[in-house]
Amino acid sequence: MIWPAYTPVTPKLLEQASNLGIRLTKEDCESAGDTLIMAADATFDELDTVFREAGETGSVMIKDLRQTALPMLIETLSTGSLIQFLVHLRRKDDITLTHSIGVAALSIMLGRWLNLSSEELTDLAVAALLHDIGKLRIERHLLNKPGKLTVGEYEEIKKHTVYGYEMLRNSPDIKELCALPALRHHERLNGTGYPNRLTGDAIDKFSRLIAVTDVFHAMSSNRSYKDRIPFYHVIREMHASAFGQFDPDFTLVFLSKMMETLIGTEVVLSNGKTAVIVALNPSDPFRPLVRVNGRFLDLGRAENLHIMGYSPVN
Repeated sequence: MIWPAYTPVTPKLLEQASNLGIRLTKEDCESAGDTLIMAADATFDELDTVFREAGETGSVMIKDLRQTALPMLIETLSTGSLIQFLVHLRRKDDITLTHSIGVAALSIMLGRWLNLSSEELTDLAVAALLHDIGKLRIERHLLNKPGKLTVGEYEEIKKHTVYGYEMLRNSPDIKELCALPALRHHERLNGTGYPNRLTGDAIDKFSRLIAVTDVFHAMSSNRSYKDRIPFYHVIREMHASAFGQFDPDFTLVFLSKMMETLIGTEVVLSNGKTAVIVALNPSDPFRPLVRVNGRFLDLGRAENLHIMGYSPVN
């Protein structure tokens, strides 16, 4: 085999093909969108198997995931649309799995933006995919409770961090740096997080990074107890927390690059109209220049309008 199926077609791959006397045509390739959806589905199926086996045995086996779906996911995200990937995930019906994969995709992108090495990127993706595995030990009715949790119920759900770390540290295939984010992704730099109220550099790098992507995806997603928050408000809230709860270096890079990722993407405005982001405002990148029905609109000057979410929103 020269390349695995669904390998993104890059200039380097085309050069390799030419050197081997292989000429690729359009008929040989799927569209990037199809490949992205296949990567999402493959990761969902593989992670579902990992979670099911972990629930039954208490041990987390990820060898197959690391060899098949994970490389496909990392490579495909390098050329495909992150937004299309996240929108496709919304169609899945397992909240814990879709959240884990969404956080992994966002973490992979943030890791790239921070110039992590290939090995670090793979370890980060594993850590992100497994950061919520401790929820397997939480009663499902608590995870899916539509109303407000009692103090006792909230304390029980918080234990998923300890449960997850215990499962991962006792699994032979899991490195310690991949297990720690399960324990620490709810820690906050100012000491307001849990379970150990750690502060600053006492929180490892992967946990500080995944804390950012975890919160972004959670706020942007529908849950049994709340609807997703409009994109603009998510960005604003996270920016306000960048110098308190979260690592500012990671948070500011993530937010600015997420806005850059949206250039050329259809979004839904607060008035219900669909717009395409054309360019970012240097003075306020969270209120970009958009095109609506062929006309340009500067959201920086339209204080009554903001971005609600990606299109399609459902």
